[in-house]
Amino acid sequence: MNSARLTYRKLQKGDECLLFPLHSDPAVMIKIKSPDKSIEQTSKRVQQVLNYMQKNQGLGHFLAFYQGSFIGWGALGHIEENLKNPIEIGYRLHKNFWGQGFATEVATSLRNYAKNDLGLNKLSAIAAEDNIASIKVLKKIGMQWQQVRKYHGLYLEYFEMDL
Repeated sequence: MNSARLTYRKLQKGDECLLFPLHSDPAVMIKIKSPDKSIEQTSKRVQQVLNYMQKNQGLGHFLAFYQGSFIGWGALGHIEENLKNPIEIGYRLHKNFWGQGFATEVATSLRNYAKNDLGLNKLSAIAAEDNIASIKVLKKIGMQWQQVRKYHGLYLEYFEMDL
């Protein structure tokens, strides 16, 4: 999976060194979860995702690189609270790559991969209601707002799209 400006690879053991600066940045994590406080915490998250990827072929986290530099990741996976929902699309980027179309490029690549390589016919996504940039990305790739739902004690905007 590659796109116009980005190359991707699957998450691997040892990637916590790349992910910790991203996951520990309060500006990046403000709309999502608490920032990681240690590389050990990031390492635990990496292991959880790797375990998930082992059980769910084709799903998981894909690291994105621009001109050889790690800029963030995109992911396809189940929304934890409801495995009956369509597969969720997600992304997280270093803040110095915001506002340059990279999130849209990652999300578009994941949408196309989900349809063309995995044969999925529907995707979902969630975003904080005040995360205007992320909601714009979801709408750009064809997501339609459905409703507000509660996840991990937060009320979030829920989107779906047919592929």
